[in-house]
Amino acid sequence: MPGIESFGRRRSDVSEDLRLAQDIRELYQQALATANKYIPLKLGPGSAPFTGILLNYIFADEVLRPDNPKDLEAAREFASEGRDLLANRAKELLESLPVLRRALIPTLWIKRFMDLAFGKNSVVAALDSSWTFRTYSEEYPPPTIKEYEIIVREFEEQFEIELIDYISRTGQKR
Repeated sequence: MPGIESFGRRRSDVSEDLRLAQDIRELYQQALATANKYIPLKLGPGSAPFTGILLNYIFADEVLRPDNPKDLEAAREFASEGRDLLANRAKELLESLPVLRRALIPTLWIKRFMDLAFGKNSVVAALDSSWTFRTYSEEYPPPTIKEYEIIVREFEEQFEIELIDYISRTGQKR
């Protein structure tokens, strides 16, 4: 067989693979953190706790968890009882905020790939059947790593621009 003699000599660079996986995870965390700041900027003061619950709903997983166990339990209870409210609000935000949609859908793809890699099949199934993923996954196909870097960077820049605008309009200081 041609090429079989080189099989034993080929070595993948595991350290390069690990570095790449770490880079992707960091980009994912950046996108999630920016979304967690961007949504309250759009929804207004006092919406930060709701944003965490909303992002957990969109990602079909607990991607954001309050540190306080009582807050965590309250968030879980609200998520189970307020599914219609969450579904409507998620749909409204994603339809009205293309900046958010452009960042979140590729981030859902990255989350899906990470969950597949870690064998979280039930989370992948929940994500695949979610309204958000079913509606937008074809419009926003899985990004390359370079594309995802650009998407995350542009999302962070847009958040900063809108935050500065919000501060200048309201007269608040950071």
